[in-house]
Amino acid sequence: MLMGVPKAFQFFSKVLRKRKLKRRGLSMGVKRKTGETPSFLSFFQVSAVARAATALLFVSLVVLILQSGGYYYWPRLTVGESALEDVYASIDFTFRDDAKTESQRQEEAQRVPTVYKLDERRVAQDLDKLIGLVRKASQAKDPSSATVLLNSVHELLPSLGPDEVRQLVITANATQLLSDLKQIIVGACRNRIAPVAVLAPPEQTGVEVLSGDEVRAALRDRITKRFSSSVNDEMNRLLRVIAYHFTSDLTPAYRQDDTEAVNKLQAFARKSVLEQFTTVKQGTKIIERGNEITPAHVIQVEEMRKALSEKRSPRARLFGLAGAALVVSAMVVGSAVFLARFHSDIFASNSRLILLAVLALMSVGISKVLTYMRPASVFLGYPIAVPFGSFVISMMLGLRLAAFVTIPMAILVGMSFGSSLSPVLVGMLGGWAAAFFAGGVRHRKDFIKTGAAVGVVNGLIIAAIGALTDAKVGTLVVQAGGGVAVAMGSIVLAAVFLPAFEWAFKIPTNVSLVELADSNHPLLKRLIMEAPGTYYHSLMVGNLAESAAEAVGANPLLARVGSYFHDIGKLKKPLYFSENEAFGKSKHATLNPSMSNLIILSHVKDGVDLACKHKLNKILIDIIKQHHGTSLDYYFYRRAEESSESGSTVDEKEFRYPGPRPQSREGAIIMLADSVEAASRSLEKPATPKIRAVVRNTIRMKFEDGQLDECDLTLKDLHKIEGTFDRILLNTLHQRVKYPEEGKEDKRETNERPVQELAKGDERPTK
Repeated sequence: MLMGVPKAFQFFSKVLRKRKLKRRGLSMGVKRKTGETPSFLSFFQVSAVARAATALLFVSLVVLILQSGGYYYWPRLTVGESALEDVYASIDFTFRDDAKTESQRQEEAQRVPTVYKLDERRVAQDLDKLIGLVRKASQAKDPSSATVLLNSVHELLPSLGPDEVRQLVITANATQLLSDLKQIIVGACRNRIAPVAVLAPPEQTGVEVLSGDEVRAALRDRITKRFSSSVNDEMNRLLRVIAYHFTSDLTPAYRQDDTEAVNKLQAFARKSVLEQFTTVKQGTKIIERGNEITPAHVIQVEEMRKALSEKRSPRARLFGLAGAALVVSAMVVGSAVFLARFHSDIFASNSRLILLAVLALMSVGISKVLTYMRPASVFLGYPIAVPFGSFVISMMLGLRLAAFVTIPMAILVGMSFGSSLSPVLVGMLGGWAAAFFAGGVRHRKDFIKTGAAVGVVNGLIIAAIGALTDAKVGTLVVQAGGGVAVAMGSIVLAAVFLPAFEWAFKIPTNVSLVELADSNHPLLKRLIMEAPGTYYHSLMVGNLAESAAEAVGANPLLARVGSYFHDIGKLKKPLYFSENEAFGKSKHATLNPSMSNLIILSHVKDGVDLACKHKLNKILIDIIKQHHGTSLDYYFYRRAEESSESGSTVDEKEFRYPGPRPQSREGAIIMLADSVEAASRSLEKPATPKIRAVVRNTIRMKFEDGQLDECDLTLKDLHKIEGTFDRILLNTLHQRVKYPEEGKEDKRETNERPVQELAKGDERPTK
């Protein structure tokens, strides 16, 4: 019975407390948004098994990328340059011999005979002349005139002897026979004729060509068919001789060359020649040192590379995979040791490690894809995409980490090109340039400037390497231009993927932080309208935190933006906080200390609720949680002690913030700036010694209370932060000269006295 009394008292006490909270607009037992990662994801974040699996998967994928495709012979031969070394065939291979193919095509084109047509007009004129001479000679009465005409016929037809000419003249119907023969010969003039037979099919060439023998055979058949019944054999032979004379190859006067037909036949002849291949035996010297590199040399080296890739035995491929896996594993282990030693926060977060792995894989993969385009153009002599990964890492995780990760990324990319150091050097220096210039990116337009700057640096590096290898000026210019294009393309690609990486890995970059710092953000606009005191307090905290972060090498922009949002929880009950209270009116005057403490402490959880509702980044949510750490609400704790009954004790834990303590340098700096700014506002007559004492004591109290134990701020950093706070607060809270009121006498005295007092107050007391 007696044991149930305390429980009943606790129950009714809880009911009364809920009613009081409800009257104040608060609630108890409400499920809040915490922004915490679900338990299974939290386990994955820190699981050593997940970390090992990530490393194993990364090694496997990198080895597959490196071993995909063919074996690359490096250095790449450039047409027109001098060979820097003797190149021998390390395997039997067959290559497409373009020079041999062109030579055979030229030979086939030269074999095409001359194609001509007979000059139909001239043939007809000479036949008419022959008919006229024969007619006149047969009708001549004077023997001398007949002899002259016979000689003219002989000159026109030198293939006929004198007896044959005389026989033609004395034939009774010779004129009619020659007229009929003219029709047959003129019909033959319409054919394309070649001295020899052309085997090209007309349906493919578009040209039908007859040989001279075919033309004469056709004439013989037509003459025989036409005159066999009307003339004797001797006259039939004589007519054939006359026809052969006008169509013979020995009579070029009647020919007209057909250039169009010859060009078509030559094109067909070239096309009919198949591509020629030449086999190179192992050990054959492909090119000698100092000789000029020709396209044939480049083709041979490329074919040798393909042959090496295709002919390597399974054992050789297995050894290649094992070797690549061993090298990549060694780099992964070395990188893990470095991260565990110098970037323990990155090493402890599997999501950060996955981000590094993804960026390294993308850089190696993009470079590997670009290598397939290298044989097509000298422009892609150095297809190195390391600046892509270096830029994104620098934007999301910092310059120092990006500078380190660039080294293994450059080595991995260089492994795609063989044993040359040039691609590794280009990737490393270009990646460092991208990581360095990433620090200046604040707005989207800065991507263009950064891409141009990284491109210029990359181009200069490639040009310098080309100059060291005695490359020609033209080659230097082209390859440097290609380096500029690849680097700029990498930065543009990074700008495209960056928002996706920010969303997936919950890491804000300077670009997104600048967007959050805009006063038009809904939460900041609410602060301005509903809690102006808190807003201006946050602005001052932002100034302090940004300067302090810059002094100790933290992220100044994150410190400023985190300061803007660290007190957004006060929007739930803005009038319960002193900076928003009306003059002389405090909401806590009628509340007991425990209730006031509950309201004050709840602004952290309320801030997390609002941050989650507006989908702020997890880093900002962590800053909201940690900006008071587990500090003691000392004011209401002392009030509770003073109002408690004699003999009763007040539990200090109930008056401490839920925490956790700051985990990052930015979070710790915001905690210190918040406390220092609030403490400095309580000074009635701020002077230099008082301000410095407040800053020093506030930082010392946080340090002694253990609030800075879980961040990596050093004592040297705290000293720098103290000096920064002193400088800013002294410039902000300095006393102003009190000007005399109008009409008062002794203006000089009333005006100078405050100045003298201020000068005395500026002196720092010596020890």
